[in-house]
Amino acid sequence: MANLPKQQRAIRDECFHPTGRFVEFKRSEINQSIVSRFEAQVLNFPRRVAIKSNNHEITYDELNRSANVVAHTILSEVGEEKNTVALMFEQGVNSIAATIGALKAGKVYLPLDLNSPPGMISELLRNSEVEVTLTDGDCAAAAIDASSQGSVIDVTNLDPAGRNDNPGIDIPPDSNAYIFYTSGSTGRPKGVFDTHRNVLHNIMRYTNSLHISSSDRLTLIHPPASSATVSSLFGSLLNGAVVCPLNLRPDQLQNLGTWLNSHEITIYHSVPSVFRQWAEMGDEFPELRLIRLEGDQTLVRDVEIYKKHFASNCLLVNGLGATECGIVRQYFINIYSEVKSMVPIGYDVEDMDVSLHDNEGQPVPVGAVGEIVVKSEYLAKGYWRNQTLTQATFSSEHGQDDQRIYRTGDLGRMQPDGSLTYIGRKDSQVKIRGHSVELADVEAALLEVENVLEAVVIALEDRPGTLRLVAYLVPSRLPAPTASSIRTTLEIRLPQQMIPSTYVILDTLPLTAAGKVNRSSLPEPGNQRPQLDRGYQAPRTPIEARLARIWKEVLALDEVGIYDRFLDLGGDSLLAVKIVSRIVRALQVEIPLRSLFDAPTIYEMAIIISQYLLANSNSDALVQFLTELESTSEKPVLGSDEID
Repeated sequence: MANLPKQQRAIRDECFHPTGRFVEFKRSEINQSIVSRFEAQVLNFPRRVAIKSNNHEITYDELNRSANVVAHTILSEVGEEKNTVALMFEQGVNSIAATIGALKAGKVYLPLDLNSPPGMISELLRNSEVEVTLTDGDCAAAAIDASSQGSVIDVTNLDPAGRNDNPGIDIPPDSNAYIFYTSGSTGRPKGVFDTHRNVLHNIMRYTNSLHISSSDRLTLIHPPASSATVSSLFGSLLNGAVVCPLNLRPDQLQNLGTWLNSHEITIYHSVPSVFRQWAEMGDEFPELRLIRLEGDQTLVRDVEIYKKHFASNCLLVNGLGATECGIVRQYFINIYSEVKSMVPIGYDVEDMDVSLHDNEGQPVPVGAVGEIVVKSEYLAKGYWRNQTLTQATFSSEHGQDDQRIYRTGDLGRMQPDGSLTYIGRKDSQVKIRGHSVELADVEAALLEVENVLEAVVIALEDRPGTLRLVAYLVPSRLPAPTASSIRTTLEIRLPQQMIPSTYVILDTLPLTAAGKVNRSSLPEPGNQRPQLDRGYQAPRTPIEARLARIWKEVLALDEVGIYDRFLDLGGDSLLAVKIVSRIVRALQVEIPLRSLFDAPTIYEMAIIISQYLLANSNSDALVQFLTELESTSEKPVLGSDEID
């Protein structure tokens, strides 16, 4: 790692494997294709486990053969031209085999977000000139519905005994490997494309800084359409290690620690907000040696959680990276590290020169805030079919044809020792549950909602490290649209992370003297129940009363009706975890998190809980339980006989 101080180097070295299995990823090895590096691992470790999931465990040789079947199928469909292959999968073995298969066929792979609106998927398929879409049985229907061109191949229907030799396609290192569209969080997604050589250089940086070896087991819990999968997927399979995919749903967050232990994970990777949800459960992780947090701001609170719940031989690594450049900064933390107000993102990694510039493009002095700018010869090639944006974001270093500059749009502050601290976004882009969201695009969508005249969206931190979107609306006429009707309209057009949690109706927007919206003068959203399509209905039973109390506390609302929908009240997956956790503790029932989405009102949840209690309690115990429950409710409710 370039310019790594002695203390940081000493902490980093604590994570090295005592078995000495680490093999340096040499610079000379980036001058090949991803496929050739992978096939070398197959030759070295044919019978070693490559993928371990909840339901499958396959070796490197088996994965190679499965990927070859996919590759030959693609080649028979579209030939050897350098075209794009779309992937529509949930995270798992099929997604990984399809990714490797597309690369083996010499294609550019394009993973798509299954949760994106069908119209957006169709647009991305057209824009990327896709001729083949790979999918599997679970996602085939969605792929067929969204695919507007080319053929759709369900990999589960391929003959495993079909042609499974290596295709042997010539893939130069400078060939394009993938296109990743910005998480679907903006109204106009940007497709970042990059080469095999640059991907290998990124994996080289991770491998050598983290000492990834064939004895490691790495998590793969990001969805396939996230560029965060690149480092975990190829960091595993290009080093002979085991990759452990998990299609992580909200109801699995509370059990993620158990899953990590059952798969003997050694390197964990996620955004900080996901880490927070499971790390305080109290489990021990004897195999875990590294926790990688990237993709959002890591808080001092996260460091405190790490120090409290993880072993002394496990390190926390805070990093800064982007789809456009891969990892550029890392900061190593052990249980003795002192972190005060902000968690650094650390120091340069190899061949990634980071500096801070002002609005005129000039370097800022140490200690000043500036835009984070990356200089390297291993930056992404640009944005797919968007030369204007590429030229605005990337530029060539004067007099150095091999060096290019990428302006990240992020703000940071450099310390005297060269350590960098992340401040936030330069523009209006914010991170919502790990997804980048452009506020202007949310505002544009709101202005298309019926009876909305003006709209402003801001991001507020209502819980430490957690932002929520608050929309301020001026209606065209009265009555104003309800939160329910607005959400119904937005759900057709936007991903969930772009839909505001709270809606505030105003007569007019506050303006500055220059006539611009004065965002700093927008009123606090308060804790009042939003205006919904259905009126407020108070709890009628002890169980409904206790549920209402829990919902009000977690959602920070003054009242919640029994027919109010969880999402209409501003709920999200992280809040759902908290609600179900409190319900389990308060009512002593084993209720899965999924039930909150399948039964999204207090009325429906109360039915599920009542059925559980009736099935698992004798009548005397049930009457006593309901009597005690009623006595602890917030206000008097009807008798327990009305549970029936």
